[in-house]
Amino acid sequence: MLYNNKHQRNQKSKTTNRFLVSINVLGSAGPIRFVVKEDETVSNVINYALKCYVREGKLPLL
Repeated sequence: MLYNNKHQRNQKSKTTNRFLVSINVLGSAGPIRFVVKEDETVSNVINYALKCYVREGKLPLL
């Protein structure tokens, strides 16, 4: 039973690949890091990055 649960989790994780995105903004204290799915569009990733930047209150303001 434990093997079956582990096997099912492995199959699910193979279907949705994820990437760690790290973005450095000049003049900012540190990078913005977040995880996105493989099938996300570039515009969605940029939009999410800008929202994360504002939410974290990083400077300089964009």
